[in-house]
Amino acid sequence: MSFATMSAGIGNAVTTTLLMREAPTVFHGRIFSLLGTISSVVISLSMLATGFLLVVVPARTIGFWAGSFMAFTSLVTGFALVMMKDTAMNPHRASI
Repeated sequence: MSFATMSAGIGNAVTTTLLMREAPTVFHGRIFSLLGTISSVVISLSMLATGFLLVVVPARTIGFWAGSFMAFTSLVTGFALVMMKDTAMNPHRASI
């Protein structure tokens, strides 16, 4: 559990750093307020959905699928970021 929390914190720091570096400064307020809003809404909806699911699905099953989804989305996002960086460094590969 602590490893997952630590990993989420690292991922959040990396995402925030990338956004601060890549987004124009004039848009930082809009971007980060939008991210905060989306985060709050998603957390609330996921807690609501989990509450309903716990009535019919065992907690371990929900935890397994939630963890699997987090791992999958992390891998896809990491792969996309690596590909974006690779394409930016070598524009000729973008047409492949």
